[in-house]
Amino acid sequence: MCKKLIWLACSVVVLALASNASADLVSHWKFDDGGGNTAIDSSGNDHHGTLFTGREPGGTLSHNPTWVKGKFGGAINFEAGGYVAIDMSYKATGLKEVSVAAWIRTSNAGWQYIISFDRNEYYRLEVNGSGAGPGQIGWDVFTDAGQLNYGSVTRVDDGEWHHACGVFDNGTATIYIDGSPEPSKSMGRTYGSGNIRYGFIGKNSEANGFNSPTPSNNPVDGDILDGDLDDLRIYDNALTEKEIAQVIRGIPPGLASEPNPVKEATNVPRDVVLGWLPGEFASQHDVYFGTRFEDVNNATAMVDPVGVYKGRQYLSGYVGGTLDFEQTYYWRIDEVNAAPDYTVFKGDVWSFTVEPFATPIPSEGITVTASSANRADEGCENTIDGSGLGDDDLHSSENTAMWLSSIIDPDTAWIQYEFDRTRKLHQMLVWNYNSSVEPVVGFGIKEATIEYSVDGANWSILGTTHEFAKGIGVAGYGPNTTVDLSGVAAKYVRITANSNWGGFVHQYGLSEVRFFYVPVWAAEPSPNSGAIGVDVDVTLGFRAGREAAEHNVYFSTDEQAVIDGTAPVTTVTEAGYSPSLDLNSTYYWRVDEVNDAETPTTWQGDIWDLSTQEYLSVDDFEAYNEIPVGEEGSNLVYETWIDGFGVTTNGSTIGYTEAFQPSMEKFLAFDGKQSVPLFYDNTAAAYSEVTASITDLEVGRDWTKHGIKALTLRFSGDPTNTAQRMYVKINGTKVTYDGSAEAIKQAGWQMWYIDLASMGVSLSNVTELSIGFERIGAFGGQGVVLLDGIRLYSYDRQVITPVDPGTTGLQAHYEFEGTTNDSSGNSRHGTHGAAMSNPGFEAGRIGQAISFGGLNDYVNIDGYKGITATNDLQPAFSVTCWVKTTAAEGDMVSWGSSEGSPAGGQYCTFRLNQAALLVEHGGGSSLGGSTPVNDGEWHHAALTVVEGGNLRVPNTIVYVDGQQDMVLSGSSSIYNLTPDADVNIGRRASHRDRYFDGSLDDVRIYNRVLSKEEIAWLAGWTEPFDKPF
Repeated sequence: MCKKLIWLACSVVVLALASNASADLVSHWKFDDGGGNTAIDSSGNDHHGTLFTGREPGGTLSHNPTWVKGKFGGAINFEAGGYVAIDMSYKATGLKEVSVAAWIRTSNAGWQYIISFDRNEYYRLEVNGSGAGPGQIGWDVFTDAGQLNYGSVTRVDDGEWHHACGVFDNGTATIYIDGSPEPSKSMGRTYGSGNIRYGFIGKNSEANGFNSPTPSNNPVDGDILDGDLDDLRIYDNALTEKEIAQVIRGIPPGLASEPNPVKEATNVPRDVVLGWLPGEFASQHDVYFGTRFEDVNNATAMVDPVGVYKGRQYLSGYVGGTLDFEQTYYWRIDEVNAAPDYTVFKGDVWSFTVEPFATPIPSEGITVTASSANRADEGCENTIDGSGLGDDDLHSSENTAMWLSSIIDPDTAWIQYEFDRTRKLHQMLVWNYNSSVEPVVGFGIKEATIEYSVDGANWSILGTTHEFAKGIGVAGYGPNTTVDLSGVAAKYVRITANSNWGGFVHQYGLSEVRFFYVPVWAAEPSPNSGAIGVDVDVTLGFRAGREAAEHNVYFSTDEQAVIDGTAPVTTVTEAGYSPSLDLNSTYYWRVDEVNDAETPTTWQGDIWDLSTQEYLSVDDFEAYNEIPVGEEGSNLVYETWIDGFGVTTNGSTIGYTEAFQPSMEKFLAFDGKQSVPLFYDNTAAAYSEVTASITDLEVGRDWTKHGIKALTLRFSGDPTNTAQRMYVKINGTKVTYDGSAEAIKQAGWQMWYIDLASMGVSLSNVTELSIGFERIGAFGGQGVVLLDGIRLYSYDRQVITPVDPGTTGLQAHYEFEGTTNDSSGNSRHGTHGAAMSNPGFEAGRIGQAISFGGLNDYVNIDGYKGITATNDLQPAFSVTCWVKTTAAEGDMVSWGSSEGSPAGGQYCTFRLNQAALLVEHGGGSSLGGSTPVNDGEWHHAALTVVEGGNLRVPNTIVYVDGQQDMVLSGSSSIYNLTPDADVNIGRRASHRDRYFDGSLDDVRIYNRVLSKEEIAWLAGWTEPFDKPF
């Protein structure tokens, strides 16, 4: 019997799903229709769209959307106006999940609607909008806790195709841009108002019938999408990042995808091993491989006239043997289901082209000098820079696109080419001198001596005298001389003219030369040089140099040692190497290619670098779900972390147990979308503990590798908790929390650093991890702590020791001990009373506090304009206060430019936004925190801004209860605050609105950035605690 009730929701969605449709894909508009007024829904649910003419401001009719070329096939364009009405509606409450995905291309940063089912009833995906800034994606959802307005940080208004996906997952909203998740935002648990709403594509909807008009969109539509839209989809489940990646590719789940080499790849190694991502249902794979598209496309396992079918196999890889240089190959993978049906999904035909035998040396890698030049614009650089060459590789007859030596050159004319490195040279193509007088005068070199060198001092002659064919003297001239360079190793090549084709003028010229080399050194490192966040268990790869028999890999954290060749070296015979890597480290490596049968025997490689991941995740709690035990995909947190449910001696319960609610915490998370609540009850039991087997977690058993020093745990407490002693066990060995037991009464995410070396336990075979709370005192206590982000780090411990900030830089200080006077000594007293509604005083966090009713009561700091810019440079500042409220909105402290002020400029306000802290200025954006503070308890709020800073961490940092808060937004817009409105406490000064509803205490304004230690002291911390990484 399942010990906990699984979250269920009873709702009705008016979607009329067809019986043969996907249970998850609700609607899919490919926009491949190409004409007409219908956008077909290919999901099988018949949610077809109809194109309609819209209305512009003033009521003028616009035009229908138009059909255009898209990201995949066709697309729809709304620039001429109009919209698409959808034959699909919602009428439900308690909906738990939805995903909306589309490809969009726009250059407009303004407010534009992608698809809407009314943000005030269900949801809306948009550009800009209620929760986003200019050019950002907005994703607004009406939840059971109110309106969730949310926006991306990334912009999409660059005129290129971008994939945007909005996901709502049991209260957590996440936007994905081009497959990468933006910081999530949470509110409520479900969505849907219960009112009926039909959808529109390309404009906002409040329609309660198909294409029905509403006051907000008739007669003026406004904010219609200004750009192209393709492959719009709605799913009734929350897509994962992996699933979104598949949606982006546009590949049906049954087909093979992600070919390696990629589709239409060039310069592919001759010994390439083909690979692909198997289809979702594939058991085996039919491989087709050949040199003609038609052969590969038309063949079957039974009908294969030219032998392109290579058989059925279990492995998702195929070795084609040694392939021909410069040959284009075609291949196809048909995915085969398992028994009993063995259904075959015919795959797409992919192609690639094999590398050439030799590759041109780019002009950027060549330096050219010559004995002389006839004129400045007839210099030797013309022979390598492509001047005079067309796209067809044919040369002009313009003499300023060629080299010609001077007639007074005292010596035999020469031209010399220096390469960026020693190369194995294959051949040289020559375009001889080709001006219009060439047929008569004959400046082009006829006979020449060619020399080569590796050091520029010691030279060897290539063969004997070489003759260059004569130029034709008219445009359209192609190379007509090929010099075999015989694979010599050279960094320098010098051509000395012995004669020209005229024979009577001692001047010599060339139009263009092109050198080809054989790629004999290692290239294309994997991961790429400069990669960061590299997995510590990575196997390094590279493209082997031609002719290499073995590879000497130099690898070290010492870059100079790798350069000098004194770093440790390992010889391998395959193009891969698996080093032992430490966390948070930068490594340098090079590969020297070796073949004792060749000359030279060794080709030294380039220096590459990589930086490893910062930490190993033990458990980030992201993979757990609400699927009941026994059902496919079930991963309940309490099946991994075994608690004390039903055990009288263990008072722990992990996860929520409320009926019809999720077990995971969806609203508050340190990182990602969810955390887990751990309830403890030590009133009867002496301890409360959960235990997990390491084999069920994300990390391996050997914690002696990778430079690991510490286990860290993120936790967030609750002010109503009873203080108990937190502990962790590794293989049964316990270490207790060495900070204050009161820490579990603090909201906001804290980190506990556990020094593994001090535990006295074998770390080479960690099998079990426990987290618990032991009783303090005779009676114990109860409470709940959120857990998240259990990690392994290589960092040494760092602590924050709280310190009194004193009065240095203190510009204003309001203790609210029955007055609004300034106690900083600067006499910046506040006014309240007859001129405005009178806030009251009550018991505060420290002595008394001021209480606001949220209507029109506030405190005005007469004549004090706050910390404002001078000559457009914003000084540093900090704002701190204690907050107690149950409201979700309202401004605590603000100053700056008034609305409509002729002074212009910016205002700044520190406020509540959807229950969390947020700072904004008049530059167009904001930076918001993620921790709710509207639980009716006292919370310390702090804001720091550096000189000349913008709305991004670390320029702007928000703190809750002495801990840096995770942010959900931000902007590169800098502060430039204007000395206009007086500082207001309890409302937005610039607009005279957003009155605060709740209590404030100990408000301070500093003209400097407070340190983490100072903020911790102001937040009531007295003992040192771990500094988060």
